[in-house]
Amino acid sequence: MAYEDYVIEDFMNAWFKKDYSVLSEEDFKIVYSEYLDTSGLFLSDDFEKQSYIHHLHTRIEYVKMYIKSQRSFIKNFGVPYSLSFENFKNRYGHFLLWKDDKTDFENQLVKIEKREQKNISLLEGKIKELQDLRSKNSKNKLPIDKEESLAKSRVSFIRMMNSLGKIGYKISRKETYVDELSIMIKQQLEENQDNG
Repeated sequence: MAYEDYVIEDFMNAWFKKDYSVLSEEDFKIVYSEYLDTSGLFLSDDFEKQSYIHHLHTRIEYVKMYIKSQRSFIKNFGVPYSLSFENFKNRYGHFLLWKDDKTDFENQLVKIEKREQKNISLLEGKIKELQDLRSKNSKNKLPIDKEESLAKSRVSFIRMMNSLGKIGYKISRKETYVDELSIMIKQQLEENQDNG
């Protein structure tokens, strides 16, 4: 992690003034990413949909690869690689059993492929939802130039720091580190969720 090495002032200078004298541009990207991750500010409908799409895609590809590997293993060795059956069942819910019968085992693999079709359809639906969400969001936004967007981000960031200060958090631009600010934001978001 790098965000514990920089105070808020350095972070703000890099972000809003493009002053990379203390925090290099490359380090800023890392610190900014860590700040978003820890604070929980990255959570959005778009992000959640992307995460779910990634999860589904990974599952589909893994199951395809697993089935292909089992077929290849049987072709080369005459038996499946049975040591992975338990992990495959626990991870993806598909039960495999070797009964010393290649045809029966192939039928089990075909059934798994058919059951996974629902995940392929679900993935396609989620991709469409994400595309629709992005299309809707882009239609609702007026074109904003980078300078105006940066100015709005700065105002929003300062308001957030002021709000945390009013609640009772002690924040100093020159003494508070970015990781501390991230944790304060995360804590306040969690408290707001619990109360509301």
